[in-house]
Amino acid sequence: MIAAITRVPPRWSSAAAATSAATQFVCPMHGQIVRDVPGICSICGMALEPRVAAAAEAANTAVRS
Repeated sequence: MIAAITRVPPRWSSAAAATSAATQFVCPMHGQIVRDVPGICSICGMALEPRVAAAAEAANTAVRS
């Protein structure tokens, strides 16, 4: 018998509660798949990973005039 597949694996449910509202999760293979909570990619089934700002984006906090 095949067990039912859950949309959000239990090991990620506590991680979803711990993340801030600004965190987005993206598929490493399909950048167009973006969610607000951890889960799986609807195209390939890979785990969604937290989107991390690039070093240039994070370091650039100065206001340009």
